[in-house]
Amino acid sequence: RIADVLFTFPNGWRIAHEAQLAAISTEDLAARTEDYNSQGIDVFWWFGRDALKQRANLEWSMAIYGFFLQIEISDTKDQFKTVVLHSADRAAD
Repeated sequence: RIADVLFTFPNGWRIAHEAQLAAISTEDLAARTEDYNSQGIDVFWWFGRDALKQRANLEWSMAIYGFFLQIEISDTKDQFKTVVLHSADRAAD
């Protein structure tokens, strides 16, 4: 796996951030997360476009992390437009 963004800290902790824009199943999310975890890498998933439209992805993230991360992409050169964190407290909104 090649992470979209991978942070490696001086103490050795590694965390990947994946911007998932295409539709994906929760089984694939779980498998990819396990792949990262088996290498000692924590991972956060950012959902946008088609992946954000799949309610199961958001529910999966809420069950695993207690929140989901939403990313919106502008129509100009695929630059980030907004980033939103949705916690369990906001999920009911």
